[in-house]
Amino acid sequence: MRYAVIDTGYNSTRLCIYDLFPNKTFRILGSQKAYLRLGEGVKEGLPIPAEKVSEAERVFKSFKTILDKKGINNIKLVGTSAFRYASNGNQVAELLSEIIGAKMKLLSGEEEGKFSAMGSLNTLPVDSGVIFDLGGGSLEVVYFSSRQIKEVYHFPLGALKLAKDFSDENELRKKVRNELSILKPSNGVIIGSGGNVRALGKMDAKLSAFPIKSIHGYELYIKQVSKYSKVLMNLDAEERSNLPGIGKERSYTVHTASVIIEELGKILDSSTILISSFGLREGVLMESIIENPREKWLEAFANWFNVDPPWEVYNYFDDFYMKVTSYILAVIKMTGFLDPYDTCYKLLRDITIPGFTAKEILMISLLCKASSGKLKKKNLGPLRKVLNKNKLLDKGKEIRKIVESSVAGVL
Repeated sequence: MRYAVIDTGYNSTRLCIYDLFPNKTFRILGSQKAYLRLGEGVKEGLPIPAEKVSEAERVFKSFKTILDKKGINNIKLVGTSAFRYASNGNQVAELLSEIIGAKMKLLSGEEEGKFSAMGSLNTLPVDSGVIFDLGGGSLEVVYFSSRQIKEVYHFPLGALKLAKDFSDENELRKKVRNELSILKPSNGVIIGSGGNVRALGKMDAKLSAFPIKSIHGYELYIKQVSKYSKVLMNLDAEERSNLPGIGKERSYTVHTASVIIEELGKILDSSTILISSFGLREGVLMESIIENPREKWLEAFANWFNVDPPWEVYNYFDDFYMKVTSYILAVIKMTGFLDPYDTCYKLLRDITIPGFTAKEILMISLLCKASSGKLKKKNLGPLRKVLNKNKLLDKGKEIRKIVESSVAGVL
């Protein structure tokens, strides 16, 4: 089933088009984003300015053209903090709804937090901890346990909102600490979503030469965020835009975002953040929390290539990494690639596969390379100090034997 989700917030609006599969996983077919900044300058009781509304109309008409050409009628339209703050939020929502032909749902802070948490929970292998979604106008913090949402907190600490209100770093930190003082430490993993979180992850990955392009499931250390925040707060927007992974649009907000993330990490008593490339839109699309996300996403991987999931190959091994590697290789082999091993190695470094962390994808890609028999020590990258090349090559031989003996995923 094909769906479109349009998420319009304080800073930006984005249209995403998905194939939604029966097991509730998805494939992203395309997206378009515009930095409308509807919430810029809007405070409680003030309207979204007429020029911002006109720009939103233009963007939504372009979205409508895409949706009509694709023949998509299943459309989910949501609005967040800008609409909550503005005195004319409901009227603007109605206007944009008429253009698209679907009613915009204005989310409360709690609803925004729950949907964002669903998007992350459904795409990462996590059990308990805290998920935060940092947007342009607000911050949502969600505690979860046994993959179930327990508590939702909402704060007026958006990265764009604070960038406009605070120029002094000490005052900014004081504001953030005061707002977040009601939070308690996390008993599990910390997951962060939102454009600025991803921008910091991209910058860190590039600076550390991490070989996987996708930053979904990438581990970002709070001590690094602390270093970045001190630098970013002392640069102007143009200087920030020239940093790796940042770009022009994020240069206006990434400095305040880094301070918020640093202070949040300290309060939650965490040394790392696991970055999620998915959040609110995917939560709105999926509507509920799925169980066994790893196997659901492996099934989705086969769906992407329109082949049957090779579960017999997957179930042959007990070792987690060998199971997943052999499964992915079998899918690629069935798809018709002449060299599935090299294709697997390159593909996993250039694609986002939900359900796994970035380090897990890196390890699986190395086993794909090992299965070709061409693994070099330089291929190990950041794992070269903890992995034994010869052991990987031995595992690769076993994997290749099973993959080669399979016929259409059957052993």
